[in-house]
Amino acid sequence: MHWLDEDLQKGYVKIYHTSMSIEEFKQKWLDLQAKHEARFGEVVEQSRKDIQQEIQTVQE
Repeated sequence: MHWLDEDLQKGYVKIYHTSMSIEEFKQKWLDLQAKHEARFGEVVEQSRKDIQQEIQTVQE
């Protein structure tokens, strides 16, 4: 999951350098956070499914 943090950092730097106003920066930052949280949730859900599948395989 390290790539998620690195991705977020790169996105933040890009937003910081390209925003023309505080309001634009704030909106872009909130959008970036929402995308990051959604991707993080997908990774967590996939990990949970993988673990459940491994547990079922071991129990059989």
